[in-house]
Amino acid sequence: MSSLNESTSQDGFLVLSDLHIGAIDQPNKALGNTLVEVATYASKHNLHLVIAGDLFDWWMDYPSDRPLSHYGFLKHWEDLINKGLIITLIPGNHDYWIQKPVLEGMNIERESMTLDTVFGPVFVFHGDGFTDPSMRLKKPLLHHILQSSWFISLYQTLLPPTIGWKLMARFSAYKRSSNTSTERLDTWAEVMMPTLDAVVAVCGHDHEYRTRKLGEKWYVNLGLFEKDYVALQYKNETLSLVTMQNPRQESWVDKTLLCTNS
Repeated sequence: MSSLNESTSQDGFLVLSDLHIGAIDQPNKALGNTLVEVATYASKHNLHLVIAGDLFDWWMDYPSDRPLSHYGFLKHWEDLINKGLIITLIPGNHDYWIQKPVLEGMNIERESMTLDTVFGPVFVFHGDGFTDPSMRLKKPLLHHILQSSWFISLYQTLLPPTIGWKLMARFSAYKRSSNTSTERLDTWAEVMMPTLDAVVAVCGHDHEYRTRKLGEKWYVNLGLFEKDYVALQYKNETLSLVTMQNPRQESWVDKTLLCTNS
């Protein structure tokens, strides 16, 4: 896992999860516009924008082509990155197939990362599992297969981009149709939070927004963005859960977790 020290380059951070942009059954077609506003907000306030997995509902870089035509918001993100915005994606099980930065300057961190605050580290991950057995959250066998380099290579060899992308989109919609149990991640938090050198662990994956205070630490699941519009924000030495349905509003603090003034 990697660690980024926010104090050296940014005034804080904003963590989102499970946006599933590009889903063929996504009811909210304006979500891309919201992401432009979210990134603009992060840039305005000098916040590191972190996506804790499943930014895309499906994605695969072919050697000859990329599905950029489906994601107009990426051009706006690229412009903001060129102006100094830092964006990091921790690929989830729906967009793990990203083999290189989606945009010039976007960071890709596999499985997890830590972000520094005045209270201590914040541990960010997606929630589908870790390759490290000591983290006690095993990835499902299907995810191991789908994320393996040999499967990706075989898939790209057998299926041209247009067919491969359509198949991925339908498979992703099928995978999201079943309910993911919240018990798996809740149990992980109960067992692992006392052992982590982190004051907050934040993830997504099972699409159910919730928070739990475990001793002096917090476990936060950001849920499904298009349903809850929740983000974890660190700004002005305050860790808060905020709603981002309209990022241009300044009065959208939902719940303060940790604050130096409290």
